[in-house]
Amino acid sequence: MKASQTILQVEKIKPSENDEVLTKIAKLFYGLTLKDFDVIAAVTGPKGMGKSSLAIQLSRQILKLQEKEFEPERHVAYLYEDVINKINELDEHEPLIIDEAVNVMMGEDWNKIESKYLKKVFAKLRVRHLIVFLCIPKFEWLDKKYREGMVNALFLVPTRGTFIFLTPKPFSDDPWEEEKLKKVFGKLDYFTLATGTINKIVLNQSLKQLGIDATFGEFREVDERIYNKYKAMREAAIEKSSEQGEVLKIEASKIPLIIKINEMKNLGITNKEIAKQLGISEAAVSKYLKLISGSSK
Repeated sequence: MKASQTILQVEKIKPSENDEVLTKIAKLFYGLTLKDFDVIAAVTGPKGMGKSSLAIQLSRQILKLQEKEFEPERHVAYLYEDVINKINELDEHEPLIIDEAVNVMMGEDWNKIESKYLKKVFAKLRVRHLIVFLCIPKFEWLDKKYREGMVNALFLVPTRGTFIFLTPKPFSDDPWEEEKLKKVFGKLDYFTLATGTINKIVLNQSLKQLGIDATFGEFREVDERIYNKYKAMREAAIEKSSEQGEVLKIEASKIPLIIKINEMKNLGITNKEIAKQLGISEAAVSKYLKLISGSSK
């Protein structure tokens, strides 16, 4: 029997009630930020398998170590300006989930001014000691600079409720073992993955035979109260994305000015003082701030 036929099994695997693997990973990430590192983890997998749910459960575990609660409004971001603002606003060691990271980090958008600015922000992320989760269907969709120079953890979510956790080998030609992983999952079609569950024993054997150093784990569904808040946020972001799309169509020469205005506003500087320092009218400051927030007023 082929390996691809034995990795999946029909019987349901119940996620561990004590979330042991998730807790260990949460402690690892939190510990790294305490030692002056940052953590940028990509969470990938086919649509509908639970990438966001895994990121939420990991974030909850991380916050639990800090005696804090997970709040979707605080710890999840969708749109460009929202990402920038939350990176600046969150406390050290807190998690940030960039859900639908395709909105702000696609490789095909590498040359956009806002994309370049976001990469600069991420390059300085270490001083903020944040733990960032990037949810995206395919790892290769991320801009090359994130994949090769910033992401330091990878979660694959092949089926609902299960994940594989990897860390890179920086000096390898294939730091994420992508070619080897294709041998494990490459022949499995979407509907097979959607209706099956991982056979942990066979999977671990397959990974070991290929020399892949990975951790297998399971996670539960997000409880209804948190999920409903998250869902409402996501729907609002979808509505707002079309408005923000118009903002990003502003001529390139204006975008650095808008970014500067937003940074100054985040520092608590008044519109009047911003206008004075930048040599523009207060009305222009108000106009650009409204564009950033997606306001239609």
